[in-house]
Amino acid sequence: GKTGKANSLNSVGYRLMISAPAVASSERLTQIQTAWEQLPAPDVEARTAEDQRQANAAVTEAAKEIEDEALSAQLEAARQGFERVSAERNETRDRAVRALVRTGAIFANKVKSDEVRLAAVQSAFDSAKEVHDRIIQQYREAERNNDSERAAKISDTLVRADEQIEKIGQNLSRLQTARDRSVAYYADIVVSVAADYSVQVVAPQLDALRVEFDVKDSSYLEPFAELFVAHMSEYRRTGSADTETWHRALSEL
Repeated sequence: GKTGKANSLNSVGYRLMISAPAVASSERLTQIQTAWEQLPAPDVEARTAEDQRQANAAVTEAAKEIEDEALSAQLEAARQGFERVSAERNETRDRAVRALVRTGAIFANKVKSDEVRLAAVQSAFDSAKEVHDRIIQQYREAERNNDSERAAKISDTLVRADEQIEKIGQNLSRLQTARDRSVAYYADIVVSVAADYSVQVVAPQLDALRVEFDVKDSSYLEPFAELFVAHMSEYRRTGSADTETWHRALSEL
């Protein structure tokens, strides 16, 4: 009161501090940021649908409470227009979702088909190797017996066997590359759909796709579509693209 200054004590004060990530290294900070980015996506579609429902209900209640009939009629017309636009938007979205799930099922089936072809070529490659090994044994036996004429004939056969193994091996390598590419494409579609749509939006489209598959004699795609939705649901829940497990599940269908 005498000095006009605030009361204070020499033993009391405050200190300014700057907050920083409590990590031991830049590598650890990068790991934390990556983990954050991989957290499951929020269910935006469900939240939007609920917001629309609440907005529609609010307009309906407001129209009931307004005594001005003309204004009430305008609000009701606006509400109906809003419902119509929402229905059209939802139908467009549902068609897009069905197309994406259909594409996912087609790629899933391709992964399975690639595995079947790969197994067949691998079996042929193994058989060719066994034949090649027997021919080598026969060639060595002919050499031990000093049977040069037979050894010469076997040598020609061995050359053809080598060419056959090389040809099958090249085909095997191409199929492995194609299979790996199919798995990568499939995983990309799963992640893309999971990032944009909730399970509540995607799952109901399976019923429509089942009818479509039956009509188009493509019922074999149905289990692949179901597995695609299951993988998409798993990714939304965990935020992790377990491509190896997905690949194994598709191969076992």
